[in-house]
Amino acid sequence: MSIFDKLIHKKDEYDNESLNMLGGFIQQLDRRSGKADPDKASADMKYARALQRARLTAKNVQINTEYHLTDETFRFVNWKLDTDTRYKVRIPFYELDAKTEIRVNNRRRKTMRERQKIYGYAVWLLGQQNNKSYCCPNCGGTSTVEELLGGCPYCTTRFLMSDLYPKISSIYTQKELNIQKRFKLDVLLFVLAFSALGFCLNAKEYISIFNGTYDGNKKFEMLAALVIIPFVGIFVGVLFANLAVAFRKLGKHIATSGLRSDTRNAGRQVPEFMRRYEPNFSLDYFITKLVSLTQVMLYTDDYKSCAVYNGEPMENRWKDIIDARYRGFLKINECREENGYLYVDAEVCMDNIYCRGGKIKRKKERFRLVLRKSASAETDYGFSIHSINCRSCGASFDAAKQKHCSNCGNTYAIDSYDWVVIKFESC
Repeated sequence: MSIFDKLIHKKDEYDNESLNMLGGFIQQLDRRSGKADPDKASADMKYARALQRARLTAKNVQINTEYHLTDETFRFVNWKLDTDTRYKVRIPFYELDAKTEIRVNNRRRKTMRERQKIYGYAVWLLGQQNNKSYCCPNCGGTSTVEELLGGCPYCTTRFLMSDLYPKISSIYTQKELNIQKRFKLDVLLFVLAFSALGFCLNAKEYISIFNGTYDGNKKFEMLAALVIIPFVGIFVGVLFANLAVAFRKLGKHIATSGLRSDTRNAGRQVPEFMRRYEPNFSLDYFITKLVSLTQVMLYTDDYKSCAVYNGEPMENRWKDIIDARYRGFLKINECREENGYLYVDAEVCMDNIYCRGGKIKRKKERFRLVLRKSASAETDYGFSIHSINCRSCGASFDAAKQKHCSNCGNTYAIDSYDWVVIKFESC
């Protein structure tokens, strides 16, 4: 057992369970598992992934990822202060090698091999009982809470309801420098460079030695130098390779310092504002909601019927995005209350993969979202369930995925219960 594993096992039961949850989650993300979605994925994540699959199908694209996950894979849990009154949240991560193959029209277009840190928001809702019986508020039929996720089995009424925990509510990845591989390449480079330099400086003498025409008295010393010089290259290579790794890490740290500062500030701004209206406000819940809304906006082709968009009519300018991953950074521009609604103006950093004309391009981008929610509708961080019936015709439908009643077309105001997007754009 490594020292890191010993540190992990000294932590509490939530830390250990979060590592197991994320490990199983990553295994089920692997194409070899054959699963569309990991079992522990949240409802919001499954919805975003369903939209992504529709986008991939429309473009005839396949993204196949394999993760090299072993008992020796480095894993740890980020420190988390439990300030939430209803949730337990841990942010475990695994550092591993991933291979992603992208195929367009069944032809391989790009293969990416990289070292990644995969972080997950592992969430427990304290006191939730998934197998507890619950009476449908519409017909009175008794079902388990888990059965009601798909609607009442007796009267087909659909509900807006809390997710069932524990779940991995969101993940984000950060590309890491493969230190071991980079170190070996740097050392090899210096060995070859020093060997080539040593040979070039005395090229004429070495050629004459091999031709048998050398008449100097340093034949043995010069031949020995051919053996010694590579070892000098190894020594110097190790020294400079360590320096190179240190400078690369420093460069990455400096390059993301602004993003990390914005993210830390967001962790103070949003709770300070929201807890005036929601004493039990959960920052982690909000972040995972923000990421899910960003992915839904990128993957949705029709904003007119998108349940979580309630802004001005617009076309999706990001229809070529086939994979959108949260980078772990965000910024809050403004939080305000106006006319009975709460508004949060935020920027989210994403790592996107585009497919245009069969060509694959990867791009880091920022997106700005303005969110809105009724100030009087405090998020129920315990279990909550609301039956959804059209106020016009009384029909029931899935308001989490449909903006309009499927029977009469009437619009349902989901911002009475949860956040909606009223503006979305690239930064």
